[in-house]
Amino acid sequence: MADVMKSPCAKIAPSMLSSDFANLAAEAKRMLDCGADWLHMDIMDGHFVPNLTIGAPVIQSLRKHTDAYLDCHLMVTNPSDYVTSLAKAGASGFTFHIEVAGDGWNEHHKDSISFVNSKYEEK
Repeated sequence: MADVMKSPCAKIAPSMLSSDFANLAAEAKRMLDCGADWLHMDIMDGHFVPNLTIGAPVIQSLRKHTDAYLDCHLMVTNPSDYVTSLAKAGASGFTFHIEVAGDGWNEHHKDSISFVNSKYEEK
């Protein structure tokens, strides 16, 4: 009999981008109290997407107030440029866009994934 793959359990991860940044810790707590599993942190570089948002200093500040999983969504041209500082700041995991590498996506993302893994082995 073939192995049946189990579907992963759904995770609720509200984006914190629409939060009141003057009260980010309270906003994070409110989301978790409402049942969020993770907190989704949108990291934008102003290049891959036109907006410029939070970076490692905000992740570091928020980490002091929560032990929640911080899912960092890297909407940036060079994801590996952000991993070290975000990991040190307290990011729990990363999502990045495959299209940032153009035609060489396979090798580029293989390198990025190895880089992400190596940063968490160092922590």
